[in-house]
Amino acid sequence: MSVKSVLSGMEWDEGLQVPVANASNKQLEELLQKNQQEMTKLNLEVAQTEDRVFALQEHMRNVQQELNNTQGISRAREKEIETENHMLLVAQREEGRLKQEIQRLENNLADLQERKNIHEVR
Repeated sequence: MSVKSVLSGMEWDEGLQVPVANASNKQLEELLQKNQQEMTKLNLEVAQTEDRVFALQEHMRNVQQELNNTQGISRAREKEIETENHMLLVAQREEGRLKQEIQRLENNLADLQERKNIHEVR
């Protein structure tokens, strides 16, 4: 049986001290009270530390989720830039092709103009 169960059976109030038989027992009782107070203090610190650890884990989970979202946005933006660069290259090639076509048509026009002038002179 423990001391608490014996005291509980006697309906002893926890606020009251257990009577001690001698000075040695009194010292042990004081040491016990001191250890119990220290244990209560340490249990409180453990509970607070557990709360902080839980809060930090939640924060870490949120930060990780935000990082994943940001990386997803970054990848999407990179793909968008790749698409824009590809479209720019396509447009530049089309521009080059159209310039060549314009030059060809201008040359044809000049040839036709020259032939027209030759026929008019005759």
